[in-house]
Amino acid sequence: MPPKRILRYCTLRIVRLAHMPEPLARAIACGLTVSFFPLFGVHALMGVALGFLIRANPIIAGASTLLVPPVILPLVFSLDFIVGRKILRFFGFYVQGSETAFMDHTHRGFELVKDADRFLPHFNELYLPALVGALMFMILVWPASYMGAHKLIKVIERRHNLHKANRTRLRAEKEQS
Repeated sequence: MPPKRILRYCTLRIVRLAHMPEPLARAIACGLTVSFFPLFGVHALMGVALGFLIRANPIIAGASTLLVPPVILPLVFSLDFIVGRKILRFFGFYVQGSETAFMDHTHRGFELVKDADRFLPHFNELYLPALVGALMFMILVWPASYMGAHKLIKVIERRHNLHKANRTRLRAEKEQS
C-alpha cells in the first residue's frame, strides 16, 4: 500500500475516533510522556496503564509511545540522567554515577528489573538521577504534547469536514445540472 494511502487511512481513523478530541489528545500525551521513563521495554505498558488511569484511549496511548523514535532514546535517557543529577546536586545529594555506566545498565530493560542483585546496588548512583530527570521532563512534556495533539486532531477533523462538505456540494451541483 502506498504511503499516501496509509496516511489517509490513519487520518480518517483519527477523525472517526475523535468525536471528542480530548481523550485522544490525552492518550497521545500519555504515550509521549512515558517515553521519557529510563528503562527500555516498559514504555508501551506504561502508556496503556496511564491511558486507563486517566480515561484516555489505551490503545492509542500504547501506540503513541512509538512517536519518539527508538534511535533517540539513548539521548533522551542521557538527558534524564544529566538533568536529574544536576537537580539532586542542587538539593545537596551528590551522585557518583556516570552517564556511560547508566547507559550500560539501561539498555538491559526488563532483565535488570528481574535481577535485583544487579539493579538495587546501583539504584542511588544511576537510576535515582535518571528517574528525577525523567519526572522533570514528563512534567514539561505532558502539557505541550496534549496541546499539540489536541490542535492537530482539531485541524484534521476540520479538514475532513471541509472535504466532506465540498463533496456534498459538488454532488448536489452535479445532480442539478
